[in-house]
Amino acid sequence: MNTSISEPGIVLELEEEEEKREPSPEATIIASSRTEAISRPTALSPGYDGSVGEIYKIWLINVLLNICTLGIYSFWGKTRLRRYNTASFSLAGDRFAYLGTGKELFIGFLKALPFMAAILTPMVISESYGETLPGWLTVWILIALPALFYFLNVAIFMAVRYRMSRLSWRGIRFALDSSPFGYGFYAIWLSFLTIISLGFAKPYADMRRFEHKFRHARFGTLEAECDPRASRIYSAFMLTQGVRALCVVIAGALLLGGSMMALGSLDSEAIMQKLLAGQSGSAGGYEAGTGPEAQDSLPWEIVPQAGGSVFTPGMLMMMFAGMAVTVAGMVLSSVIYQAACLREKVASLRFGPIGFVNDVTAGRLLRLKVGNFFILLFTLGLGLPFVIRRRLEMIAETTLVRGDLNGEEIRQAQAQASGIGEGLDDVLGLDSGLFGWI
Repeated sequence: MNTSISEPGIVLELEEEEEKREPSPEATIIASSRTEAISRPTALSPGYDGSVGEIYKIWLINVLLNICTLGIYSFWGKTRLRRYNTASFSLAGDRFAYLGTGKELFIGFLKALPFMAAILTPMVISESYGETLPGWLTVWILIALPALFYFLNVAIFMAVRYRMSRLSWRGIRFALDSSPFGYGFYAIWLSFLTIISLGFAKPYADMRRFEHKFRHARFGTLEAECDPRASRIYSAFMLTQGVRALCVVIAGALLLGGSMMALGSLDSEAIMQKLLAGQSGSAGGYEAGTGPEAQDSLPWEIVPQAGGSVFTPGMLMMMFAGMAVTVAGMVLSSVIYQAACLREKVASLRFGPIGFVNDVTAGRLLRLKVGNFFILLFTLGLGLPFVIRRRLEMIAETTLVRGDLNGEEIRQAQAQASGIGEGLDDVLGLDSGLFGWI
């Protein structure tokens, strides 16, 4: 007898058995782990595999072609280096890409050049007039100086906006929609606020500048949230100011000590005789008011004549120590504040479910800066590729990306940006960095 499952009674029995059957423990564990893997936010560090050899090759070719083309190739050379450096970063197995072109930079430079020439020309013309300037030139300079400061800030913003619009990951571009001209005025106001507060408003100004840049940033269709807090970095700022004040006191004490050592080594009686001789005209057979000792010699010129020396070895050592303490203190104090600023800026930026963390310390930043300085110093600038790689490697090692990188809400969005921002950047000799925070 044919008992196929096409018969209604048998079909119902099979369906009831399937409903009563429970999944095995292994299947439950596998399904649960897959669900958690999909829903659990990830925390990843960007990978960086840039090669010093490849950077050197690109850099040397750029230098040679810049010489041959009188600098015109610099726009294409800069683009080539950016493409390699950007592609050296990867996240979750996918590399970043830089989509800018040398042609865009060159056209932007040509557009910006006459515009900036109108601001810089009066300063060049003023050199030919000496101390007395005609009225029209004075007015031109008075207008050009604040305009130059304004466009410095505009250029920085436009350069960052251009570079973000040419940066992509998984084919999805970043974008920055805020106005550079509004940012220029806002930056001037923050600078004025810092000045009238004797510098104590600097943390507030720095955080507000960053917020104004990136609060209208986008990654595809994800809009940025940016809320850096100055209160979180004021302790680092005050520590920085304290270290600087301490260094100034120490340097002043060393210089004072060196001066006292120098004065103690001089023959004060001989110096006084020389000074009195210059006033009375009785020294060395010179007549009063006519001899070089009476008219031309200054106190620090009379000292060697009296058998002494202002710059004794002890004073020179004290002066060198004072300068060394001042420079070391300024560098140390600056990295304390810079590291705190970088951590706060990165942590305050989010693109929808995607957030960032940076754990750079003052010590790590100090090692980077000091190491880069000595590399450039001892190689006479030829070690620049090593400096570039060290800086990018530090960014990758200290940055963490958190959130769901596979979310369906991340889609491509159309974004347009002019290359003129890079033109202003080149005319003014700026380097605002890829994101403006490094």
